[in-house]
Amino acid sequence: MKKMEGPWYTLDDAQEKLGINRSEFTHLVSEGQIQPVVYTRPRRFLLFRRSDKGWTGVATCDYRGHLILHHSCITQLMDGEELTVGTGSGILCEEQGVSSWASAYPFEKPLPHEPLIDWNSMKQEATGISKYAATPFPEEYEHVVSHLTRTILEISKKSKIDQSLIEPLEKVAPTEPYLKLGFKKNSLFIPGNLRIPASELTRYQRASTVQAAIAQAGNQTSNKRENQLHTLIERIVRENPSITAKEAWQLIERDCKADEPLFDHDPILLMVDSLCIEWESRQNHKSSLKYSSFVSQLTKTKKRVATK
Repeated sequence: MKKMEGPWYTLDDAQEKLGINRSEFTHLVSEGQIQPVVYTRPRRFLLFRRSDKGWTGVATCDYRGHLILHHSCITQLMDGEELTVGTGSGILCEEQGVSSWASAYPFEKPLPHEPLIDWNSMKQEATGISKYAATPFPEEYEHVVSHLTRTILEISKKSKIDQSLIEPLEKVAPTEPYLKLGFKKNSLFIPGNLRIPASELTRYQRASTVQAAIAQAGNQTSNKRENQLHTLIERIVRENPSITAKEAWQLIERDCKADEPLFDHDPILLMVDSLCIEWESRQNHKSSLKYSSFVSQLTKTKKRVATK
């Protein structure tokens, strides 16, 4: 997960810093080049881990700060619509925004309590909130059918109704309240809650600078056949002229695993380990490069970039 860091700008402030209009800014968000977050005033959150079977709760807390939501939620807010998160979830960004941490199971109905299937109490850690999904704390309430049946039964017993008419109702009426979790009351966000982290602006500006440099270099060597892995290495060198072979290899390995790679724009990387890079060109030709050959190529690239 990308680390989001402030200061946190409104959409207007972020546009002004980038010097673009709203349409251009909206396009960058839709393309995933900039990721907005939302701001929340103090509200209670439920922290949990998600699995195919359901949720495992770990804690509750009060939180005031910024929250990473799914791209579809952000798009809805960008379109000017209000958003009710419901059973959706996000990730809390700021440890200092957390207070009133509680690890005890917080509901009256015992587990399982859909969608909660388990509860694994966790103490608050110094850097722990990003490990968990977070959703605005749901309201526990008695299901309307359960409540209505129990009310009718209570009224019937106090009135002079024939008991033979009440007996069938007693058989279907729950002896205890049928409790459910409601996720809508505490989970409203509005377009005005959108914020842009300074770290996202920095990431976008850095990527734009690298892309512009590569485009310029590409224009100068357009008459030559391009080796896309060599181009990727050149991007790294232009961004970090004094980088070591080990550091460059680590960047490439990280790019291979990342959902949003910083240097592998095409993308070409298939697998990177401590010994070899495996990659595939636009023409679907698979190749590999051993670490020893990579060191030599990095040295050549540094010399070439330094003389331009």
